[in-house]
Amino acid sequence: MDPKSQHGLKKFLDNYEYDLEKDKLGEGPFGITYKIKNRHTGTPFTLKECIIINENQLSQVIQKTPMLRKIKHPNIITVLDYFIDYRERSKDLKIYFIQEYVEKSLSEDIEAKLKKNPPEHFSTEEVDRLLNQTIDMM
Repeated sequence: MDPKSQHGLKKFLDNYEYDLEKDKLGEGPFGITYKIKNRHTGTPFTLKECIIINENQLSQVIQKTPMLRKIKHPNIITVLDYFIDYRERSKDLKIYFIQEYVEKSLSEDIEAKLKKNPPEHFSTEEVDRLLNQTIDMM
C-alpha cells in the first residue's frame, strides 16, 4: 500500500469490522490498540493507531515500515499493512498498523504471573521457554 494514499482511513478499513469504542484493547505511550476483524473471513486483527509528533518521526516511519512488513517470525507480531493519515486539520499525523492478533503477549504473561498475590515464581521450564523465545527473536 502506498503510504501517501489519500483515500482516507475509512477506505483503508473497508474490509474490516470494528467498533472503536467497544473494541479498544489498550492505550500506551505510542497510541491506542483496537481489535478488528476481516469483514469477509471473520479473522481477528489488531489496529494500532500511533501519533507521529514531528517530520523526523514521519520520515523514519516511511523508511522503516516496509521493513517491518517483511519480518516473518513466530515470536514477532507481523505488520500486515499500514496507512498514514495526513488530515490537514489535525495537528498530529497518525499512522495506523494492521497486525496479526494475539490473545496474550509474552509481556502480559509475565506481568500476570508477577501480579498474583503472592507473586508466582517461574519454573525452570518456563524460564527456559521465555529465554529461548527471546533469543530466537534475535
